[in-house]
Amino acid sequence: ADYCGAQGCKAWVENVIIKDHVSVLEPNELRRLTEDARARHADRLYEAAGEELAKRAPVDVLAKADSQILAEIVDRHVEKRQRRIQELAVVTSNGKLLIYDTATGSSLRTVEAHNSSIACVAYSFDSSMIATASDDHTARLWNADTYACLHILQHDRLVWAVAFSKLNRSVVASCSSDRTCKIWNISNGECLKTLEHDEESAVITVAWSPSNETQLASGADDNKVRIWNTDTSECRELVGHESWVTSIAYSHDGITLVSASKDHTCRLWNVANGTELRIFRGATAPIRCVVFSPDGYTFATSGNDRINRVWHVCTGSCLKEFRGNSVAEDHTFGARSLAYSPDGTVIACGCYRDNDDVTTNKVGILDVSTGECVRSIDIAEGGVSHLAFRPPLPRDSIPSS
Repeated sequence: ADYCGAQGCKAWVENVIIKDHVSVLEPNELRRLTEDARARHADRLYEAAGEELAKRAPVDVLAKADSQILAEIVDRHVEKRQRRIQELAVVTSNGKLLIYDTATGSSLRTVEAHNSSIACVAYSFDSSMIATASDDHTARLWNADTYACLHILQHDRLVWAVAFSKLNRSVVASCSSDRTCKIWNISNGECLKTLEHDEESAVITVAWSPSNETQLASGADDNKVRIWNTDTSECRELVGHESWVTSIAYSHDGITLVSASKDHTCRLWNVANGTELRIFRGATAPIRCVVFSPDGYTFATSGNDRINRVWHVCTGSCLKEFRGNSVAEDHTFGARSLAYSPDGTVIACGCYRDNDDVTTNKVGILDVSTGECVRSIDIAEGGVSHLAFRPPLPRDSIPSS
């Protein structure tokens, strides 16, 4: 699996082995394994063991469990945690930041966020902050509970994308048509680093490595992906696309990266040596957005052919196609609006319909396994340009007692 770059296959095999192992353990053995996995930050083993422990361990065994583990098991059933998984941020072409509850379709908040179209929205991994990127030459940071604007981050031209770091929670990155990526301190809005691209290159997309806190990837309209060392400002170029690189996403282990392009393809790269591992073909127009599923076995794309596709990382095959009429008759999917829920069970997609010079906009919540639309949300505040689910509460923010 390592040789062919099929990290998703490797992860799937590991999950099968882990689940088979924990299912036959005695309750006290299971408790000890859960505690050891948490202490060693073996997340995949910890999740599987903790789930099994919560499902079948008797009360006397649970009572002996580490207090942090017990709190996390209990918290799985707390409404606040479940509710946060269902919150969806939607940004629009007229500068609005909209918050919806996807469980009910109800509007939770409308924020007048920018003076121009918003291109991107992202949540911090601790779920406390939202970042937006706009044509008004700024990125902005928002408190995810009060929606107060915390900082305005200035570029010289339109800002295409923003990305929070999973490993270094003190920074956020933005990229712009001013040919730069900038790294900002989220506490005070100070620009810590500017990474300059080739002259006249608009930087379209940016992503932090989930396994290396000093590694940042960017994609630009010069057809290249760049892997940056943010300490030294050195970069390595990944060359293969024949048109703009419009979106990038790291695999969850940080070993591979997938890039989407206006050349109608996605490409899978080995991050360590820059080798192109696979080309994903099938789209008939530029691809504008790519996102990995939470389990890492698949990724989804959206693009100008208005079809959302789910691809298998290992085989390169297209597993599913979602079309706009999955949500509503005569509606067409937007090009850049696509997001997995944190639990991977649904995909949120923006779509629209033009009829007699009147445009209607919706967000469809699609069941990943069946492709059926489980909920449709009407958007009255301009076209949907991007969206993101709010992450669940992180472990270190959950009280131990």
